[in-house]
Amino acid sequence: MRAGLRTCMCTPGVVALLALAGCGGTDTRPAPTRAQFAAQADAVCRFEAEKLSRAAAFEHAPVAAFSTVPRLIRQAVAIRELADARLEALRVPAGEAAAIGRWLTARTVAATLQRDNAEAPAGQFPKATRDLDEALASARALERRLGEGHGFTICTRNE
Repeated sequence: MRAGLRTCMCTPGVVALLALAGCGGTDTRPAPTRAQFAAQADAVCRFEAEKLSRAAAFEHAPVAAFSTVPRLIRQAVAIRELADARLEALRVPAGEAAAIGRWLTARTVAATLQRDNAEAPAGQFPKATRDLDEALASARALERRLGEGHGFTICTRNE
């Protein structure tokens, strides 16, 4: 052994503690306030709305077409899913995880129903989507109510 070089024999427990310490498993920042979370969520929803508007301009179609034309519906759902992923990544205010989870679930249900509308059989789109449209309207209303209860402004505007 060379002079000045020390070796360390670590027990398995010490190794595990050292490994966990380096993983960043806990976030020591304080949780955001409800107002801070609402501002962050609205920023994500603003991005979503802007992306949808840019897509509509690119397609030379009104934004309303993104809820009636199957190809455009799929595009709108992809934009919404990107926003949902960003919203799910936000830190939630202390004690608000369940309520925020219900709102995110309502957004996911609405996107799923919207995608189902886009997958209706060709030529049968109006008939096949009638029931889905009612369910989608109900899911969006729930999403809006839950969002308004948290102080969201941009996120409560459904396309």
